[in-house]
Amino acid sequence: MKIFSFLTKNPQEQRNIGFAGGSDICRTVYAQLQLGPFTQAFKVELGFSYTQMGVCGTPAWLLGFIMTFFSSFFADKISKRALAVSLMLFITLIGPLADLAIALGPDILRQTNVAFYIQMTAAAISAPFMSLYAVFITTLYIRAIHNNIRGRYIAMTGMTSGIIGFGLGMLAPFALKHLTFPYGYVCWIGAIIVFQSLSGLFMLKVTELPDLAEAKLPPKISPFKNFANVVKLREFRILMPANILRGFGDGAGGAIIAVAMKQGLNTEAVGWSTAVLPVAAFCATGIVGVCSDKFGAGKLLPIINTLLVVGLIGSLFCMKQTLLSSSTFFVLCYFLWFMMAQMEANAIPLVHYDVVPTEVIGAFTGVRLFCLNVTMGLSGMLVGFALDHTKAIIVFAVCGALKIIAGLLFYASVVMLKHTKKA
Repeated sequence: MKIFSFLTKNPQEQRNIGFAGGSDICRTVYAQLQLGPFTQAFKVELGFSYTQMGVCGTPAWLLGFIMTFFSSFFADKISKRALAVSLMLFITLIGPLADLAIALGPDILRQTNVAFYIQMTAAAISAPFMSLYAVFITTLYIRAIHNNIRGRYIAMTGMTSGIIGFGLGMLAPFALKHLTFPYGYVCWIGAIIVFQSLSGLFMLKVTELPDLAEAKLPPKISPFKNFANVVKLREFRILMPANILRGFGDGAGGAIIAVAMKQGLNTEAVGWSTAVLPVAAFCATGIVGVCSDKFGAGKLLPIINTLLVVGLIGSLFCMKQTLLSSSTFFVLCYFLWFMMAQMEANAIPLVHYDVVPTEVIGAFTGVRLFCLNVTMGLSGMLVGFALDHTKAIIVFAVCGALKIIAGLLFYASVVMLKHTKKA
């Protein structure tokens, strides 16, 4: 694929950029739809309480952190990584297929408690494989695309998915406004299934570069010993506090739409929130991709997380301010929050790529995501419970403080590790 010759002269790497990029673009559009406002709005329409929303993903997080724990045993030790990643993407279709069954099935499936248990079961089956995907995609890309172009690769794929997603997102407010429940959501679920399927198919074509692949696979050791070996790494001990605080701070983000809707925000505003997500992702990946190659991802995180908190707290006042309409103000705050969340999600792996040894990156990522899944799972449950029993501003302020501290810790960690390497 000579179109990518401006990034690399290696034909095999050009091919990898094309197919991996196609997979990432489809995967990103899928994530914007599956993890965006529609998911929370769908739960609100089904009558879920805050606690149910927080608990709904609990089986996923519990099984997810178990899977990521054991993934540290074999993530660096299998040869057919592209096939493994592709299979994981197809398995995660169980979640949207369950949502489609709820939307189009008999009325009994849309009863709050029934829908709640269906979503919990689907999440328990599919989400652990999404956790594995996050581990294995790291071990594949570090062997398929050279480090000196990864930032620009992320910018290119992220900006392209932003353009595609924006085109689809513009249809969202009209679908929710003009189609009766649940048919507006059926359009959303169908798009999710199509894009995730394409992502899995593209991933099958990615191959590892000979100069980045190991001469032989590392020896197999037990996951418990592997866990202990990763924990002993100085890089792990320095970076992990920031990762843990990041996980605990993430809980409030998943409740933004639900809180706003229960304050009176209409579903058309939810549709416009979905429409702006690709634009936010477009801006986020472009900025992180270029700036991380030039300045380093670690320097960006304190700024990113501070602005993220501004959007998070601002969303609470959409129904109380008088400068703009409630819908417009909320969409602006949600845009800022999501763009910063995407920048954080893109910058943190680049931080790890920069300071963690290549030969242990898979094991490191598995253990890191194991810890992150635990903290995010606990945070989701605690935030859901707290929102049913206290003011949202208190819950969001606590999560925001954790995010700001995490950003500062990431920066300090990178400075410390790079200073040690130079010494």
